Amino acid sequence: MLDQHRSDVQIHVKEMVLDAESDRNQALKDLEPVFPEFTGTPDLYYIEKGEIKSRFWNEYDEISEANFDEWIHKYLKTEETN
Repeated sequence: MLDQHRSDVQIHVKEMVLDAESDRNQALKDLEPVFPEFTGTPDLYYIEKGEIKSRFWNEYDEISEANFDEWIHKYLKTEETN
């Protein structure tokens, strides 16, 4: 879904794979200080200056291209005005 968004705005994606080969409990423990609401993937956050400004799932019930697009553009507009 990121491929369809503006290339002149930096979007950083941190990816974590929680599969049978990983130590899921340790991974969740490591992420808890930074992402206290994180319970599994997929999970999406908007972070500005080191602070979580939005968590996708707090604003939307399902991940869809339309919801993702709306969420991304909401925060791109915020960035552009700062």
